[in-house]
Amino acid sequence: MQWQIFVVFALSAEILAAQSIHLKARVFGGGEIRTGVRRGLVKHWQPERTHYMVQFQTPVNDEIREALMSRGAVITGTVPDNAVIITAGADFSTEGMDVVFAEEMNTEDKTSPLLGTHGNDSAFIVEFHGDIDPEASRALLRSEGITIVEHPDLTPANVLILGTVDDTDRLKQWDEVAYVFPAPAEMVEGERFHQCTGALSSGMVVPQYVRMGHGWSPDLNGQINLGYQFSDLTGKVPNATVTAEVIRAMDQWSRVARVQFVAGSSATALRTIAIKFAVRDHGDGFPFDGPNGILAHTFYPANPEPIAGDLHFDGEEGWHAGTNIDVYTVALHELGHALGLGHSDQPGAIMYPYYRFPAQIGVDDIAGIQSIYGAPVQSTPTPVSPPFSISLKVPTGEPLPVNTTAINIAGAIANPSGAVTVLWVTDHGASGRASIVGSNWAATAVTTPPGSTTITVTATDAQHRTATKAGTVVRPIPTVLDQTPPTLSITSPIGTTAQTSLATIALSGTAADNVAVTRVTWQNGSAGGGTAVGTKLWTAAQIPLLVGNNILIIRAYDAAGNSSWRSVSVTRR
Repeated sequence: MQWQIFVVFALSAEILAAQSIHLKARVFGGGEIRTGVRRGLVKHWQPERTHYMVQFQTPVNDEIREALMSRGAVITGTVPDNAVIITAGADFSTEGMDVVFAEEMNTEDKTSPLLGTHGNDSAFIVEFHGDIDPEASRALLRSEGITIVEHPDLTPANVLILGTVDDTDRLKQWDEVAYVFPAPAEMVEGERFHQCTGALSSGMVVPQYVRMGHGWSPDLNGQINLGYQFSDLTGKVPNATVTAEVIRAMDQWSRVARVQFVAGSSATALRTIAIKFAVRDHGDGFPFDGPNGILAHTFYPANPEPIAGDLHFDGEEGWHAGTNIDVYTVALHELGHALGLGHSDQPGAIMYPYYRFPAQIGVDDIAGIQSIYGAPVQSTPTPVSPPFSISLKVPTGEPLPVNTTAINIAGAIANPSGAVTVLWVTDHGASGRASIVGSNWAATAVTTPPGSTTITVTATDAQHRTATKAGTVVRPIPTVLDQTPPTLSITSPIGTTAQTSLATIALSGTAADNVAVTRVTWQNGSAGGGTAVGTKLWTAAQIPLLVGNNILIIRAYDAAGNSSWRSVSVTRR
């Protein structure tokens, strides 16, 4: 399954007047007009086209787009403020246009400042410009001797590679390469991720190398107060669970920045985030694509009202609370965009373009949001009554019997304000609403599969305050001797034979098991053997070849010692 999220972005004229270009590697511009087109010394895989960044004195409108088109240019991306990325021929000229500057994409803008600093200097994501054919992207990487790791959750413009920082220095010399940034180690291991394709402006993606940061304007006290309004929720998760999970995500951002969310009076009110589930074409110009596609999209705060900050979920996706596809995790990422954050280069950050359940706000996310709004104001608390809280009782002590399929849970609520709703979710995806009698609550038939199950209960009162409590129950896992070997396939090279003149070859493929694949190995007779990188998606790079015929054997193992193998015959000329 491929998960996608995109964020809709369209700046107002007031914001666009700033005239500065904010990239990850540098900030430049500020209104100084330069004539002519600056051309660099980058290399070209497709020599007939070059990528330029062009900034205009006014917002890019239909007239500017038509003028670019008449000069043979195609817009491939948008960059705040007033700038676009285009691809055009070597004779491209801006003569007669209201241009601030135009230049070939600069090599210093093409690598993340985090390269060499984030602790994993062997896995990277290469972002190519949106007009580059994926096959051409891979051919370019292979020409540089780069090891490619295929992953199903990457966008067509992104390629996961193994290499060194020196390799990235070579890649940024190519015109077709837009940006290189760190990749999470879990992605190399084949773990699945949610995908956020990036901000869109008039249907064009804001590239990864652009730094966002246009937030909501503060009130006279320097505080940001935003309303929220729910409508058209999904029937796949109880409405009370959806609202509680989104409000919980809002609270996480309020804990780290000077931002507060309060229930709004209308979805169209100013400074109000309208939250809804919608399907296909739902009237905002950015239709959803149905199941297993785009999960959600969000409009940045710089958009014109009333749509600024609005968050739309795709109602056809398989939504859950407490497991994939998780309302809270998606809302936490999307609310970052609603507050003005772009994508982070730091793997593990909630604002990284690829994330997964469970996820939380990290150090990089906090630094980004506080650069816009500052840290929460720390004040001396006013004495208040005891806090709103909830307790939880679950069966404890000895493990539950093997045949126990469900349990009862209960607890008490303290110091609520008004009516209270209590919802429960498990880390296996079950959820429901508890019954309440006085200050006590209870829920029956909470399903608990074999093994450990964590149950989280959340109480929400009339003032939208929340209180949570978690507990864990254990059911024995039936002991069954694992005699099932893993399944294994070689996807590259295709077929059972191959020929090459090189001294080494790279193999890659997939492996699966009823429990888990623990390792994948390779062997080439007397030439040696080793362990591949990854398990579900594995890559064996630089396997040495002898002159003549080589029989390469790949084996996959599980924890019980079961194994399976595949072979490929490679002739070295």
